[in-house]
Amino acid sequence: MGIEIERRFLISSSQKRVWDGDSLQIRQFYVDKEIVSHLIPTDIDVSMVHVWRIRSSQHACFLTGKGRRTGATGVEFEWEISREEFNRIDGSYTLFGIEKTRFLWRGVDGLLWEVDEFEGVHNGLIIAEVELDTEDQLVQLPEWLGKEITGDNSWSNWSLSQMTKP
Repeated sequence: MGIEIERRFLISSSQKRVWDGDSLQIRQFYVDKEIVSHLIPTDIDVSMVHVWRIRSSQHACFLTGKGRRTGATGVEFEWEISREEFNRIDGSYTLFGIEKTRFLWRGVDGLLWEVDEFEGVHNGLIIAEVELDTEDQLVQLPEWLGKEITGDNSWSNWSLSQMTKP
């Protein structure tokens, strides 16, 4: 089973952008399982998945199945898909989703932070997250972080995407 452990934080849009550097342009959409069922490996327990997402960046496209979260831990399965498959799904269905620029920033403790600057209706929203090996792993928090939103599902990408639903 795939497990993701991450802590998430808001960042003030007035904060000096110390994370500026390598970035990815990300488009992601949330879809019904039936739309992507032909892409899901047969050995996956799909009953554990509550949300299906397709994502595209300059480098690759992915299908991700996300389950419920408890604290910083959640079920997550992810597979690379072809750009053609992403475009087929994106072009064939009414989807809701988000677009963002993701910056990668390495902390002094060596952990990799993903800092997402959202676009469209969420322009100005910035969320940082760091993936961990365990929930109690020590993390040296950068001083530019704002309120911690770990475990607050109202700030999930899925919840944010609901504001853009046609």
